[in-house]
Amino acid sequence: MSTAWNHHPAALSLTFDDGMRSQLETAIPILEARNFQGTFYLNPGGEDEGHTVLERFRPAHEAGHELGNHTIRHPCSCAGGTHAQPVIDGCLEEMTLETMAAELDEADHRFHTAYPDVDGWGFAYPCYNTFVGRGRGRHSYVPLCAERFVYA
Repeated sequence: MSTAWNHHPAALSLTFDDGMRSQLETAIPILEARNFQGTFYLNPGGEDEGHTVLERFRPAHEAGHELGNHTIRHPCSCAGGTHAQPVIDGCLEEMTLETMAAELDEADHRFHTAYPDVDGWGFAYPCYNTFVGRGRGRHSYVPLCAERFVYA
């Protein structure tokens, strides 16, 4: 016996991290040409050419693509992050639950300011890491995300 999703036999989720310009210029037109929508996890940090990533992705949101929170600074493990996303501006082992909560809350504030019509956001863990701190001070920040986001 199969279970349908929205009256379809299956669902496919296409996700994109970091709010890259190539997603706006390449991925979204390809998705839309095929009548697909994606989820774009954004880092609402500084400006690029006078526009924030949240402003640049407004047309995608208006076209029905989902936007999600991916933190402001994209903190990864001090072990090196990924080749595509080097560790800059601190790392997870140097953070506490309190500093991560502040990071999540500031990003959430920026999302709600830019998109006041959206009730809740999804979240993607940067570099797939779900912890802060080192050794005995290492803690999961999954509960912080569960308190703040619709899903993570």
